[in-house]
Amino acid sequence: MVTYNSRELLQHSLSPLTSVSAIEIIVVDNASQDGTAQHVAEAYPSVNLIRSDVNNGFAKAVNAGARIANGEVILLLNPDAIVDVKNILILRDTLLRRPDIGVIAPLLEHPGLNLAVREAGMKPSLWRVFCHYFGLSRISPDNHGLRGLYILRRENFQTTPVEWVSGACMAVPRSVWTAQGGLTERWFMYAEDVEFCLRVHRSGLAVVLSADAVGVHGLGKSSGSVQKLPSTDWMTNLYELYKSDISHSAVQNFVWKYVFFAGMLTRAYSFGAKAVFRRKRPTADPGYIKFLFFAREILKEDWR
Repeated sequence: MVTYNSRELLQHSLSPLTSVSAIEIIVVDNASQDGTAQHVAEAYPSVNLIRSDVNNGFAKAVNAGARIANGEVILLLNPDAIVDVKNILILRDTLLRRPDIGVIAPLLEHPGLNLAVREAGMKPSLWRVFCHYFGLSRISPDNHGLRGLYILRRENFQTTPVEWVSGACMAVPRSVWTAQGGLTERWFMYAEDVEFCLRVHRSGLAVVLSADAVGVHGLGKSSGSVQKLPSTDWMTNLYELYKSDISHSAVQNFVWKYVFFAGMLTRAYSFGAKAVFRRKRPTADPGYIKFLFFAREILKEDWR
């Protein structure tokens, strides 16, 4: 578990796990300013705590924790994610029973957020991005050929291979983690979980979203910051991943960028239209502001 100003979240995520001998808990604190590290040391003495003097970002912290882990399975868990012992052991036992699986994650619920997608999906290829942002995946949610970047929550979901799952909670056999060299450290935060899963998938192992294990995730609550505009790191890192690992030419980079731009712009205008229908100004709608911001920001990215 990587923490950054996460003290208030730990009661829910960490407390249920500390009394279980089958689970080794490692917390890497990224120089929190709210007393998180001190709180962990005092309230959870059985936890192996690593204190960082600086905030090194998510991937470096995860890799530091994994290097001292002793278990057969490594589990990444965000401090704003709650997965109980029973479901963690389901993930572990599945991996030990199924050597063909390289990464597995539970179905994470998001109470009160009314999200349309799950924290898993397909690689960010041009086709998958197009299917997601232009609604093809919504036409027939159970048609895997039309799956977009994300798995839809309305899909009649059963345990099935995907191409990436969220690092908010994912389990990996130690042998696979070691063979892959852990998470890439080229980004401070965001997209490193997708990149890792794609490497595992290319190695011939399955990446699985399990319908047998469940948990709860409060999106974004573990970042420790409040911003007026959303971070674009997820978007820029995803585009860099596409250019470096998936695309075959600058032309494909160019097309991906403008498909993404058009998708963001379409979403912004749909929120704006709904606002007008409700007799409000589009600029008063958070969805309009957010997606218009994303559309403008992607235009700044170099496609070469």
